[in-house]
Amino acid sequence: MHVDIHKIGQNIVRIRKLRGLSQKDLAEKTGISRRAIIYYERESKNDFLEKIERIASALDVSAEELLSFDGKKKENSSDEIDFTEINMRTLKRIKQIINLTPQDRQILYKTMDGLLATKILGHEMD
Repeated sequence: MHVDIHKIGQNIVRIRKLRGLSQKDLAEKTGISRRAIIYYERESKNDFLEKIERIASALDVSAEELLSFDGKKKENSSDEIDFTEINMRTLKRIKQIINLTPQDRQILYKTMDGLLATKILGHEMD
């Protein structure tokens, strides 16, 4: 999934307003400064991913909903990951992957595909 960082800020504003929260309210619920909330709503950058979990939790939505393109809440199926359960280490890794060159990302993806295929086949053989 390609993440449009600027859409995240728009989603925060939209959902915050739907919840009837001011920027100050959201700051208090997340422990993130009001200044940072304003920054994330207006000038979203990759460092935002480090705070996404806390903001999503305070808004009572999944991180996936904040990251979605259309802002529609997605219904969870048994195969979908609940993004609110992703830890900070994973989010930092995602940030690092986003910052890779396209060529390096392709190498990483091929490596991951090979590892995952091996793990899947290994479990099926058990």
